[in-house]
Amino acid sequence: MGVAEAMALALAAMFLLSGDALLMGAHPSVGHARLPRNWTKPNASFPCGRRRRLLTSPLASANFVRTTEQYQNECRVFGAGGSFVKKIGEKRYRGEVGRYYEDFEVGDVYEHRPGRTITDADNINFSLMTMNQHPMHCDAAYAAKSEFGRPLVNSGLTVAIVLGMTVQDVSGKAIANLGWQDIKLTGPVFPGDTIYAESEVLDKRESRSRPGAGIVKVRTTGKKADGSVFMTFDRSALIQKRDGNIDDQAGY
Repeated sequence: MGVAEAMALALAAMFLLSGDALLMGAHPSVGHARLPRNWTKPNASFPCGRRRRLLTSPLASANFVRTTEQYQNECRVFGAGGSFVKKIGEKRYRGEVGRYYEDFEVGDVYEHRPGRTITDADNINFSLMTMNQHPMHCDAAYAAKSEFGRPLVNSGLTVAIVLGMTVQDVSGKAIANLGWQDIKLTGPVFPGDTIYAESEVLDKRESRSRPGAGIVKVRTTGKKADGSVFMTFDRSALIQKRDGNIDDQAGY
């Protein structure tokens, strides 16, 4: 190996070890993107709040647990803010919603952002719109006499909001939502509370009847801003694969 080659290899190793590597030959949806420094640290989070197993390199294997090829093929996060986008032309990018079936890995945890502060108006409007006239959701004087001393947020609303939070990370490329299991309401939510959610991938399998899709099962946990858990549920969805997907046909 010549001196020039040795120096180039050393510089490449330094960049990879520092977490400032330039991804060359990346997946078409990524293009050429500089990897943010904190993405390569164990247990770090992406800027968009999605915890993932991170990049590995043949030159720098310590503290990394993913191969470069896996990272390039599975991660389409690009640009400031960590939003899903794909490059469709010179200096032109298109926003994406959700992940393809190939992007899911059992054990991955997605922290959904942004959170949502629930207001009295949210609670009353949702309750009356859905024909739920329980006074605990719309009559503050009545609720003041209860053990809670104030109105409760309709649990149908919290389920709907938490479900909506998961779409960007879990079901944005779903063909169909297949169902929920074990919905548990483990704590009260009050108007003024800010809630967040995260989902862990429990299982994935190929669809036996649809070769262009697979079934993904996740467990979603709803948390308040103080970290207390108020809800959990399991959900399964039929997710498109990357080849022959609806997005390409629809210009997404």
